[in-house]
Amino acid sequence: MTRVSTVQLPGADVRAVSLENDHVRVVVLPEVGGMIHQFIHKVSGRDLLYHHPRLAARPAYYRAPIDDWWAGGVIEGLPSGFACTVAGEQLPDFGELWSEPWDVEVMSDESIRLSCRTRICPVQMTRVMSLREDDLALRMRHRIDNLSETPIDILWGIHPTLPVGPRTMIQVPAQTEYLMHDTAGSVPNQGQPSPFLKGPRAFSDLATPGQRFSYLTELPESAWFAVWDEEWRVGMGMIFNGTDLPCTWMWLIDGWRGLRAVTVEPWMGWPGSLAEAIRVGRARTLAAGGCIETDTAITAFAPLGPLRGFDAHGKPIAA
Repeated sequence: MTRVSTVQLPGADVRAVSLENDHVRVVVLPEVGGMIHQFIHKVSGRDLLYHHPRLAARPAYYRAPIDDWWAGGVIEGLPSGFACTVAGEQLPDFGELWSEPWDVEVMSDESIRLSCRTRICPVQMTRVMSLREDDLALRMRHRIDNLSETPIDILWGIHPTLPVGPRTMIQVPAQTEYLMHDTAGSVPNQGQPSPFLKGPRAFSDLATPGQRFSYLTELPESAWFAVWDEEWRVGMGMIFNGTDLPCTWMWLIDGWRGLRAVTVEPWMGWPGSLAEAIRVGRARTLAAGGCIETDTAITAFAPLGPLRGFDAHGKPIAA
């Protein structure tokens, strides 16, 4: 049976809402940018999300530098990944959603709805989250509404951070990789073959000292990624529409600020600066009064080795 409840996290002075069934427990912090704070796989007892060892999740002030406040979990970026200036407006680092409180409404025993209106970009983000009975997958319906009477250009993406274990493997069905080479998010004109073309790769083989950031493109329409640890025997996958979110940004952290983690982030465009994405024609234009809707799912799974995706219930399909 699925249960929705308000919970108190030890040492945290913010409201937390949980969705829980017999298999997973998901905890959301509406006041902390709508963050998905925990995704606990009950059989293994593991939280499949990364948590900064020195920073607790807490509300940020508007225009805070994301690197100094980011504490892990799953957050969202909109309308830009990197701070930049568009149409005379200075957009904050990682956009506006992550540093704003979200409204939350319990819809049923298995669903909640969160929403947030941004200050600069005239949009409303709505995320409906559902956890069905006997399901390992948290299903999400995202809707972005343009509240203005003129078209706007945006980038939007989902930023899950996952822990790195003794033998962590990553798999993304992408064809091409572009390595980021400066803080404006620009990339070389010529990409390289994706490191995942021959199947999953070990974090230790991909990471470089400090951090490595790249854009993975040419995803299938039924897109997904999987991160698991062969020793922990559990992993997390994400399923999304590769037409709506045609790029994954990959950030491998191996020593930056003494941390070790991985993010694989589905985004609707690239590079990370909205100004640069507009310049190269890879931003998304949202019509006046229009909206964009798309579905995603986050799932827990026991690793099977190389995958060829996930089924409709979030179960892994062996390659």
